[in-house]
Amino acid sequence: MKVASSVSFTNQDGNIANFNFKRYNGRFNLDYNLSDKIDLAFDLNFRREDKSQPAALTNLSRQAYRLQPLFNAINDDGTNGAGFGGGQPIGLANSTGLDQTISNYFRGLIKATYRPFNNFSIAATYSPQFLDRDRDNFNAQYTYYESSGATAQQSGSNSLFKETFTTFQDNFNAVANWGKDFGNHSVSALGGYEFLKFQSEIWSASRQGFVLSEYRGLDQGPPDTQLNNGSSTLNGLESLFGRINYAYKDKYLLEANVRRDASSRFAPGFRSATFPSFSLGWVVSEEGFLKDSRTSTF
Repeated sequence: MKVASSVSFTNQDGNIANFNFKRYNGRFNLDYNLSDKIDLAFDLNFRREDKSQPAALTNLSRQAYRLQPLFNAINDDGTNGAGFGGGQPIGLANSTGLDQTISNYFRGLIKATYRPFNNFSIAATYSPQFLDRDRDNFNAQYTYYESSGATAQQSGSNSLFKETFTTFQDNFNAVANWGKDFGNHSVSALGGYEFLKFQSEIWSASRQGFVLSEYRGLDQGPPDTQLNNGSSTLNGLESLFGRINYAYKDKYLLEANVRRDASSRFAPGFRSATFPSFSLGWVVSEEGFLKDSRTSTF
């Protein structure tokens, strides 16, 4: 039995105020020889990411390189300057508005390999993946002043945007391998089956005009500003495949392949098709008239 595991943590601030990124990683691997004929393998992998940044980061960076230095960002008394029409990146970065995204990822793998006799093996693998991502983006007003001691003004309005995205992927495959040498002849064959299923769902909701920025639940915003959206996806792919290889004296090669795929993405009656192929090879360097030749490099 072989076991390996690891855990890691990343905590990094950005070069913009109130920007932070955290990531937690973990992995566990186990390989186990159940007998001379059976091997088992397990692989678990998870990741959690937490990203927090100022709301409207795109506008913030755009303002930072477009705004001329003639406009005040900070007044003499330490208050937020007006920038250009109330839009200035320092005030936006230091506002209480935050765009936070938390995502969780999990992948598992279970594999079993069986060798009932020499030169033949069967391997089956199941590998699911899961991802969910939650986003909470609250744009908060901030107070600015045209100059020191001027009348306070408010930028924009308080608004909230929430989004949830979830995906799940199923993957299973089974492959049988056989190969043997007969004097100058070498033959191998492979056959297998695989299916892949993918499903996802996304929804979002928003409201504007929050009176109090401290209360950031969707139900705290005016109902007449509410919006929502959503979509979902479900598709699958199923395949059968096979391959035969033949070699004579490692000089003359033949390979034949065939696979049949069926996809739910196409209309009924057009969802499956068969794809054959073959190839021939000649290893000229193994011929007697070239085998002892020297190779020159220019």
